[in-house]
Amino acid sequence: GMMYTCQVLTPEPTLVPIPAPTPRPTPAPTPAPESSSTPTTAAPNTPATPWWVLAGIIVGVAGSLACIVLAVRQSEHKGDKGKVGMQDERHFRAEEGNLESPQSPMGSRRAATPSGMGLETPKSADDTSAGAYAPSQHRHTVVPPSRWGVTLDQLDALLREVEKRYPDVDPTVYTVVNEIIKPMTEKAGCSYALMLNPNGVDAENFVTHAWGEGFKAFVGDLRKANVSGGFWICFLANPQTWEPSELKALLGVNPFMSPFHAALTEASKVVAVRNSNLNMYTRLWCVFELWAANEKNKEVIVVGPNPESIDPGRTGYNATCFDERDTQMLRQAIDARGKKKRVNMYVGSVMFADSAAEPDPEPVAAPAAAPVESEVPL
Repeated sequence: GMMYTCQVLTPEPTLVPIPAPTPRPTPAPTPAPESSSTPTTAAPNTPATPWWVLAGIIVGVAGSLACIVLAVRQSEHKGDKGKVGMQDERHFRAEEGNLESPQSPMGSRRAATPSGMGLETPKSADDTSAGAYAPSQHRHTVVPPSRWGVTLDQLDALLREVEKRYPDVDPTVYTVVNEIIKPMTEKAGCSYALMLNPNGVDAENFVTHAWGEGFKAFVGDLRKANVSGGFWICFLANPQTWEPSELKALLGVNPFMSPFHAALTEASKVVAVRNSNLNMYTRLWCVFELWAANEKNKEVIVVGPNPESIDPGRTGYNATCFDERDTQMLRQAIDARGKKKRVNMYVGSVMFADSAAEPDPEPVAAPAAAPVESEVPL
């Protein structure tokens, strides 16, 4: 037979040449203008400042400007107030101490000033005349409460003025404040004590009492305590012509941070002046002051008589104030530092304590009870 051989012929790959890319012509650089001699540089790639940083800067600048404006205004305000205060000082010291209060309820009647009443500005502790006087409107924020005091001589001079105006009756403290203290201190804009003593007098004796008492009897009983130094007496220490809102701001909302408590804390002794018109411990401020004295371990000197009848249900912790908000405030303050039973026991021990006054050498007939003025709330 015959054999056939098959051979598969594979064609060789053909390489097709790829033409090279034609290079693009590079444009010639634009020459810089002949007028510019400073070479230009590319701006760096700086990230944008966050918006909150810009806001903070703006707020800071605005706050600084506001502080500057406020400081300038306060400086101008203080300057004006200082001028008014100095005018008040000159007014009080003019005409040998005579003071006229055109808005006084006494009309054109002239009230005697401190010097007209035989008072002199105290020297040393009592030298309060040393240094510059604080403007009268600001004395209660400059002079500490412990220096809102009066001397015994100043109190005696006020007593002589009261005796001259009321020779036949013993007016209550309410009447003395309304008819004498307010007219005399109206232009001063401060308390009677700081009007007499612009830089203050150390009040070594804190006096707790009730305004329903007779003023003459009050001074007489206070003298029986036989103590030395200045006296802190609320109706002379606190300003009596301020608006109620201003006085509230001065006294504060915490009795333990009030001028009363600050003065009592610094005092050496506490003098409790009872009276025959009413039981002083039906007034809650008197109860608070006595309890604060007990807390501070102060020596308490008791003078003056008690009224003929005492209602235990209205005494001590159950006492009240004319302002119900003060009643609640003081009871909360007493609750925070003591217990009702302890407070009542301590008040009772003082209320029925023997007076510090020496007994009369000869027995005398009991005088008729002085009538209580109708406008005084008891």
